[in-house]
Amino acid sequence: MNRPTPRGETGTPLAAIDASGHLPAKVTRVIFASVSRVQGSVMDQLFEIRNRYCEAGQTPTVRVALLYSRGWFVFWLEGPEAEVEALVQHVSRDPRNAHQKLLHRSLGAPSLNTTFAVVVTQGAEGPGAFGRRVFHVKHEMEEGIVREPASVWQCLSAPCTVTTHRGYGQPPDRHVALLAAEDNGPLDLLRKLGERFDSEVIYQRFANAKSYSSDVGVAYVDIPVGRKVMRVRLLSRRALGQPMVRQSLSGLDGLALLLGSRPSAAIELVASVTTVVAALRVRPVIGLVAPNDNIVAPVGELLQRGPAGATPKVFALPEAQFEDFLFGRLQPHDMDLHDACVAV
Repeated sequence: MNRPTPRGETGTPLAAIDASGHLPAKVTRVIFASVSRVQGSVMDQLFEIRNRYCEAGQTPTVRVALLYSRGWFVFWLEGPEAEVEALVQHVSRDPRNAHQKLLHRSLGAPSLNTTFAVVVTQGAEGPGAFGRRVFHVKHEMEEGIVREPASVWQCLSAPCTVTTHRGYGQPPDRHVALLAAEDNGPLDLLRKLGERFDSEVIYQRFANAKSYSSDVGVAYVDIPVGRKVMRVRLLSRRALGQPMVRQSLSGLDGLALLLGSRPSAAIELVASVTTVVAALRVRPVIGLVAPNDNIVAPVGELLQRGPAGATPKVFALPEAQFEDFLFGRLQPHDMDLHDACVAV
């Protein structure tokens, strides 16, 4: 799946990406899936594709997100129509995949904010079950049901695992993220939630467009709450550096910051969080978890700086009320930023 030579590299004028690196207001957006024929390490192949596509000195005219999950590839392409179509045909001829299925095609505003992204989603669901998700999305498109590319991508890259009455493609009703100041977050907490509600923990790997850079891990668990579904996602500060991770936080309802005991790590976490939260259309409620108020108070003040009306609601989160926060039973007006709090 090496990148075909774009027209702009042969001297033909091509206004696909302006001087600031931005795509035009409207681009061709295509999502398609195909069955993997890779023998051996899929991760090695994904990185090889990424490295070749993002060769030094090249300026790709099509932005790409590439997902591997349960024996399937999913490609999301955005760019000029001719270049997107050329890349679709180029991929179709690559022996590492087969049985290409078109899932979305439209002209609209670009959503991908990186040249190339790699996502791998791992879970107990087999290729057949994932294939049914693919054909469900394909059927929706053929029936004229219009969905934005980001919605199609989210349905396949991070599918809701609780489908008793919802069917395929429905997002969780509540989305909460746990973000740890340390590189390794409380994975045991996520596993215990999964065991308690008999839900599988889903693991993901993300890599960006930087050639030969490494990937980062993210995990989530979907929990049935009556007839609704809540998603709890576990992130690290390093994971926030991945554009596709940040994009997956759209619609986030709550964010619990696990500040740890090192003030320097907590401050670094806040710097990353402030940028991410500012880019979200709706600001999530933020709960601060730390061993003592000496860390919570300055962190809370930093988060609440900014233009009027643009700052998130922030409060201290005691261990006894941590679960209430996750399930949406705790509201910011019930808490005070300077209430005592302890680590979970």
